[in-house]
Amino acid sequence: MTNREAPSAARAGSTGLLVAANLVYAMALVLLAYIPHVPAPLGVRVPDVVAHGAAYGLQALLLLALLSRLTSPVVGALGAWLGTGAFGGLTELVQFLQPTRAPQVSDLAADCVGATVAVALGLAVLARSRGGTNAP
Repeated sequence: MTNREAPSAARAGSTGLLVAANLVYAMALVLLAYIPHVPAPLGVRVPDVVAHGAAYGLQALLLLALLSRLTSPVVGALGAWLGTGAFGGLTELVQFLQPTRAPQVSDLAADCVGATVAVALGLAVLARSRGGTNAP
């Protein structure tokens, strides 16, 4: 392997890891949407909308990290935001299959707000890391 091929191979490997991370995280979100009762991690209860915003914000960041490697940051951000919103809608619909769960528009709204905040922060980090700003 030449010096020119090394960065390309490393980039391909990290892209594969991002694909795997996105798939595993998406499966976890579907599972959490379907199980009857989601236990509070470490016994700490947080409002449902906060949990949704954080969970789908993380999904948006994972998608942004992947898509920004494959396309421009702006197109990646749009794809991450739309993909996360659509996935949030699908996970709410999955709850129709579980008698003890019910889809809620407020959950989908929280998913989209979390995705919006995460994508905005992610774009700022990408711009800064690529030298797109003169901020200290």
